[in-house]
Amino acid sequence: AGGQDFYVIRYADVLLMRAEALVQTDQFAEVYTLLDQIRARAGMPTVTAVNGTSLGKQELLDMVKLERRVELALEGLRFF
Repeated sequence: AGGQDFYVIRYADVLLMRAEALVQTDQFAEVYTLLDQIRARAGMPTVTAVNGTSLGKQELLDMVKLERRVELALEGLRFF
């Protein structure tokens, strides 16, 4: 009875998935650009302006997870 029969994938989620894949494969250069795109749309300062471009793998992975949590909050995609 009722329910959602289709998935809506936001462009920001696609960018975050790509960023996470790049971090996991040690390709950090493009990650900053992807995160900055998401933050610029929301009117937030860029990752590079706040943290620079010298974050390590775990720091970048944490940044991607934080951006996902903030960007996709209250959309019903996360389970507790």
